[in-house]
Amino acid sequence: MWIEVGEWGNERSLGVLRSEPFYATGMQAGQMIDVEIAKVYDYLRKFPGGAQEGNETGKIIEMQQAPQESR
Repeated sequence: MWIEVGEWGNERSLGVLRSEPFYATGMQAGQMIDVEIAKVYDYLRKFPGGAQEGNETGKIIEMQQAPQESR
């Protein structure tokens, strides 16, 4: 599930669900949800000036798509 965060606290985050959940029932894209930050797998935070933090999922995908070295 992808969430566009509106508020990020110490323990919880509030945001808009941006994808249709596959496993979670009773939720749909576009609704506001409250998430326990300890349950968040990944995030992407963009700073003014272009710096970014997080996006571990993107790094994993990049590594998987990189050409393998010849042996």
